[in-house]
Amino acid sequence: MKKIMLLLLASMLLTGCNSEPSDADISQAMQSFMSEMHGTLNSSKKIACKDKESDGSYLCSVEFDAKLPIVGDRASTMELKFIKSDDSWKAMAPSK
Repeated sequence: MKKIMLLLLASMLLTGCNSEPSDADISQAMQSFMSEMHGTLNSSKKIACKDKESDGSYLCSVEFDAKLPIVGDRASTMELKFIKSDDSWKAMAPSK
């Protein structure tokens, strides 16, 4: 019985490690991404993520409102690549 419980617990933990980024994960990654561009993220909302890529990343559609240098205030929807490193997600422009 103990072995079955341990297997169930392990499978639940592993399933959580292999999931797409949450709305909160995306918001935090976008905050860092905008900071690197010397911008400010006002808000972001995850729309959807595609299936996991072979490199472990996810291509996600994100609706956001930000203030960027030169461009100013901008509200837009775009696809960004999200990859997990250590315990956090990182946003980056998708490679074409």
